[in-house]
Amino acid sequence: IGAPPEITPMVGEKHAERLKDPVNCTTTPSRKNRSSRHPDQRARTGTDPESDRMLMFRHHALSLIIFLFALFFIIAITTPALYLNDEWITANQLHQLDIGHQVTFSEGKYGVTQNGTVSAYFTQRQNVLLYSLALPVSALPAVKLFGLFGDNFRLIVIIIWSLCLVLIALIADYVYPEYAKIRGMRIVFPVIGCALLLFMGNVLVYKQFPFLAPDAPFEVAAIVFTNHLLFALLVTIVFETFRLILNDTRMALFGTLAGISCSSYIFWAAAAKDHILSSAVLAFIIFFYIRYLLSGRMKDAFLAFVCSGLLIWVRPEIGFFVTVFSGLFFSIPRIRMFLYHDIDRSQFLRSLVPMAGAFFG
Repeated sequence: IGAPPEITPMVGEKHAERLKDPVNCTTTPSRKNRSSRHPDQRARTGTDPESDRMLMFRHHALSLIIFLFALFFIIAITTPALYLNDEWITANQLHQLDIGHQVTFSEGKYGVTQNGTVSAYFTQRQNVLLYSLALPVSALPAVKLFGLFGDNFRLIVIIIWSLCLVLIALIADYVYPEYAKIRGMRIVFPVIGCALLLFMGNVLVYKQFPFLAPDAPFEVAAIVFTNHLLFALLVTIVFETFRLILNDTRMALFGTLAGISCSSYIFWAAAAKDHILSSAVLAFIIFFYIRYLLSGRMKDAFLAFVCSGLLIWVRPEIGFFVTVFSGLFFSIPRIRMFLYHDIDRSQFLRSLVPMAGAFFG
């Protein structure tokens, strides 16, 4: 008996074979089917940039809501003030940066008595401003913004504070319409009305704050407002880190609430110290490093080292050791792979490139 005759596939079968994925032998949709996909499906495949941006916005909408709520909360419960004499240094640095003077020695706007005598705090330190310029440089845009409003600069803070509620309601109503209701009624309009009442109530009791006077302490307000923004950013990145690890939004919210409530961040957000800035940069290092461990993407490792270099500028005594031990944790596995000949020299050197991010930071 001879061999069975060879079966020649029909034209349609040949076309179906060409459309099969060579990796998993799955059939890909034809051009006609691809063009008739739902917009959300096209966005997932990257064929619709506008839908891609919308999906990204939806994914990060909760983080944006958390940022706005944290900013609203911290502005509502805190008042700008100097609590420690260490804060005189940062305030003097910002003042001298604003007027374009040197920032090495104090010129005496803060930390002097009423008759102009330098306090013992600066006398013991030879009048040297010892702290990093990271926080004063970060607060400089706030000073320039307040300068546009003069003695009424507190009005812009009240406007931002009121708008936080409005933006939260609008985002929740758009992204989470099933949750943004109370007994079937949308919450967006009551929240906007509440924000308007809060704004009008503050305007009724509003008083000007001196900005143009020679001894006006508006630098303190600028530093504390910057710390408010950094506090909101810190809360947001803590939430993103928890969500990345736990892969559960509700547990991430609980972890964020527990972490912030059991710390002193709320106090330092109302002070002129750089603790919130240091914590925010450290939180970014942890976030990007965890992303690198989960995904293996060198971009995340590079960003982690950029933040490590930035932390050296903010707090050298913390940033140096964080950078050194992060570098060891990152490089030791690659050194072992190179010694055991799992990778060649060029691959080994390329794998160490993300550590150069510390110099960019």
